[in-house]
Amino acid sequence: MTLIGLVGPKPERCLHTPATHPSKIIISSPPKWVQRQDSRRPLSKPWYPDPIFQRLPVELRVEIFAQAIGSHPDLRLGTTPLLFSQVSHRWRSLVLSTPRLWSSFMVDVQDSSHTGETNLVATMRLWLRRSKGHLLCFNVTYNPCAIAPSRLPGLLHTKVVTELIQHAPRWQRVELTLPTASIAQITTASLQGLPNLKSLVWQTKGNWHASPTPKIVTLGIPWHQLERLQLQLDQHNLLTFDDCLTILAQGVNLISCHLNVDCSFNIKCQDRTTASFSSLKLKYLHLSLQGGAQRYDNGVRITETPESCLVSFLEAVHFPHLTSLDMEWLVRWDPAGGNWPEVHQRFISVTHGWGGSLEHLRLGYLPLSENQLMDILTPLHWVTHLHLLFSLGEHGQDPITDRLLHILTGVNSTYCPLLPCLRSVHLQSHGDAWTSRCLLRFIKSRWEPAPGHSRLEYLRIVSMKPVPASIQLCVDAWKAVGLDIHIDSVALY
Repeated sequence: MTLIGLVGPKPERCLHTPATHPSKIIISSPPKWVQRQDSRRPLSKPWYPDPIFQRLPVELRVEIFAQAIGSHPDLRLGTTPLLFSQVSHRWRSLVLSTPRLWSSFMVDVQDSSHTGETNLVATMRLWLRRSKGHLLCFNVTYNPCAIAPSRLPGLLHTKVVTELIQHAPRWQRVELTLPTASIAQITTASLQGLPNLKSLVWQTKGNWHASPTPKIVTLGIPWHQLERLQLQLDQHNLLTFDDCLTILAQGVNLISCHLNVDCSFNIKCQDRTTASFSSLKLKYLHLSLQGGAQRYDNGVRITETPESCLVSFLEAVHFPHLTSLDMEWLVRWDPAGGNWPEVHQRFISVTHGWGGSLEHLRLGYLPLSENQLMDILTPLHWVTHLHLLFSLGEHGQDPITDRLLHILTGVNSTYCPLLPCLRSVHLQSHGDAWTSRCLLRFIKSRWEPAPGHSRLEYLRIVSMKPVPASIQLCVDAWKAVGLDIHIDSVALY
């Protein structure tokens, strides 16, 4: 039943039914049971039965409003409590007296025009006032000017953040996409205290050369309260692994953590503490690894390699309940050659600790060979979702090979393939190291698995290899029986 059907039509205010509306029926007097319950109602006035919506408990009516409004209604649009408050005086009274309906919103800051700037801040101030003491969940997104994106940002986002900072003690779930200069503003909010903050998503945006900004870890953010953290900072404010260890050590309640990191340490290896700790509640970890610039003195490297820094970080933290791991290797290319073989055995030791809990694994562009990739996958028996992304241009160094597909293939009921619980697979590589025959055998074995093995539900393969007609026929046949399968080529014909 829709919200309109639940509420019913608005009753007429007259005693006589107009001839043009024969379907409107007016009850001129209430039943006797109503007269007994409400003897004060004047019988000379018409009586209308209450709509079904008004008979519902107040809590249920509020929940219906909340679901209809959504989690983060846009202040610039009409799908807000303001719309419901204009339906009737009863709805208006309920909406205005329910702070929860005004405590979640989205602010889309358009820097391309100053039209409506005053209205936006005034509207947000109205929502904040009507939310009263309720905890706030909001999303502020800054959109730079499309005509001149390199110019300095306007002041509208500053006014919006300044208004929100006054209510910092009520922040609960916050998403910020703002220019880098806003970091200094948030320092003010941290000084006021954030006693209720549970979720923080913070992305800096823009290429402007702003004044020096304080480091995120020095802002006084209560890491110990957070359950979700996502920091995507610009290249001048990237976290280092030292910062990540500080955040994880204090973030004892973190369940989900998404960080983009400069693949380095501030402290030299010989000066770092060797004590490790456990992140007991963390289940989702996403690391976007960047930077990695090396410094040399007379031809001798004086900095630790990015590969070694990554493994040292993973060795310093235990994740006993990690279920999802996503790592993207976006580190600068080293002309001297890769250094992964030097740390591979240490990395394998780390992956053994995830074998009992890890279910989702995504590795993007890690400098791995075929054997190294298989070493990583071998102890991960419970992985159900596997994403392996490698460069489409790495001809001759593709780790997705016939041999890998073979050990992922369930040959018969007595042979247990690698990753027996797989249900979703996404592979991206050049494609020169695997053949159509091995690929089809892998898909068939996973679509018709041996007893005790999981059935494949989703498969996507992206490569530079053209898709033959024979494979496309098989793909169409599998789609017809329910397999969500996509084999795509990005080759230039």
